[in-house]
This record gives sequence, structure tokens and C-alpha cells, in this order.
Amino acid sequence: MPKVSEYVRKENRKRTLVSWGSAFLAYLLLILLYMGWEHLFRKDLNMNQGPVLVRLGEPEGVETPTPAPKEPEVEEQPPEEPVTPPEPEPEPSPVEDPIVEPEAEPTLPDPVKEPVVEETPSDTNPVKDAAPALPEPIKGSDAGNNYELNSEGGEIGRNIWVPIYLYLPLPRYIDAQVKDGNLVYLTELVRGDDFGLYTAEQNRAILLSYYDKKSRTQTLELKGPVPLDKRPEVWAILERAGYDMRNAEYKNYPGLSSITLNFSVVPSGSSQTNQLVDVDIKKSSNIDEIDEAVLYAFQQSTYYNNTEEPIKGRFTYRFY
Repeated sequence: MPKVSEYVRKENRKRTLVSWGSAFLAYLLLILLYMGWEHLFRKDLNMNQGPVLVRLGEPEGVETPTPAPKEPEVEEQPPEEPVTPPEPEPEPSPVEDPIVEPEAEPTLPDPVKEPVVEETPSDTNPVKDAAPALPEPIKGSDAGNNYELNSEGGEIGRNIWVPIYLYLPLPRYIDAQVKDGNLVYLTELVRGDDFGLYTAEQNRAILLSYYDKKSRTQTLELKGPVPLDKRPEVWAILERAGYDMRNAEYKNYPGLSSITLNFSVVPSGSSQTNQLVDVDIKKSSNIDEIDEAVLYAFQQSTYYNNTEEPIKGRFTYRFY
């Protein structure tokens, strides 16, 4: 209901008082007019005239004696009999209300309890076991990037894990490095491997087989695409020479996003070498070269499955 403002209420009271006042003044005016009319136009019939005599049956001028008025005869009334007051009627005794006893509620029979029948599992209606909890995902870091491996229906184990970054695109340009306060090629910083399999000179020769030197800027320029299976040794040489792996060139590719793979791991007792099958890309990184590298690198690792059924999994690789 809409609210009436204070102003409207005041106006309504004012109109009500004016109406009552007008009605009262109108009635008062009518009463005064009536009283004034009676006072101004009243006829006075007292003109001090004597009685008018009318003579019947006589010629005018003859006075006839006025007969004396007869006294009214008083009739004798019989003496009044004494009136005896009527005897008061006896007050009726109060009638007590009859006491009504409440009717007894009907007694209902006790409900018959049905026997509880315990259900037992049978071959026709087996009890379903609760779904097993999903195993914890496998997470890790990879040259500043990170990854997450999830499995469905069972736990997936890893026999050999190969880092993904070793197969990602190599830098097209490698800037000059600082050595003893001077700008030099990165090849001047190449060292031998930790196992003594390759010396610094051998690693430098491998690196220069894929890169050209630019004398004006002391930079290295990639000659052309490097096969996927050759990239790990080149990345290893660059990493030992001090290349900034966390700011690799491929991380700045425009439109780059995380990539997700679907896969299955067959039981370990099968004839599969690494037990990994049905690997495909569920979500692309938006860079074909990156998709190809991650898909290839993921299949270089080996997994095992100790169950009797294949286990599906999901692998996500994020670039940072």
C-alpha cells in the first residue's frame, strides 16, 4: 500500500474541520432566522375587548337574562375496597447444569510391526563397491616450465622420465655473452660434459654444426631446423655453457599456451615396450612446432601399469 504523506493528512484534517464548521454556522443561522421571524411578525390577540354576546331568537336590542350556570351533579362513588398487595412469588431455585461425563476414547489396537528382513547380497543383486579414489597427480618442474600427470582408474608409474624441454625448438639466435668484461660468442663458454665423454672442443664443434657466427654482433644464428632426436645434445651443450634456460626463445612465441595430451598405459605384462598407447593432443599450444616437440618428448619416457586393464591418463605441460 502506498504511504500517505504528512501533507495530505494535514489537508484532509483541514477540509474536515471546515466542513463541520460550515454545517454548524448554517444550522445556527437557521435558528436565528426562525427566532427573529417569530419576534417580528407575531400577532397580539389581546385587544382588551369584552366578551361578545350573541343573542339567538330575539330581536336586536332585547336583552335576555343569562341563565345561571348549573352546578355539576356530583355522582356518588362506591367506597373503594382495600387493595391487598399480591404475595411475592417465590424465587425459582437455580437449576444446576447436569454433569456430562466425557466419553472414553476408543482404544486402538497396537500396530502390528512387520518383521525386518535383512537384505543379503546375491548373484542377481550384487552390492556395488565404492569407486576407488583417484591417485594423486604427478607434478614436476622442467627448465622453468611445469607439468602435471593425472590417471583414471589406477596408478600409473614411471620407469624412465625424459625432460620435455630437451626436445623443444632450439633458439634461432644466441646473443653475445660476457667473458672477462668483453662480448664473446657463447661457443667460448662451452665446456666438456660431466661424464668426460665429450671435451669442450668436441661440444663446440657440435654446436657450430648447427649455428653460424655473426662477426659484427658476436651472435650465433641457427642454420636450419634441427631433428627432434638431435636436440637433446644441443640443449645440453647450451645449458652447460650458461644459456638462460628459463628465458628460452620459444617461451616468447606469440599465442603460446599450455598443451594437454591424452594417453593410455597398458598392463605391464603386455608386449608393449613402454606400455604407452593412444597418445594424442587434446588441447594444442597454438604452435605446431611446440605441439610436435611435446608429443614426441612425452613418448620417450616409459611407464608401467600393474593392473589387468589399461589405464587412461592426461598430461598437461605449461610454459613459464
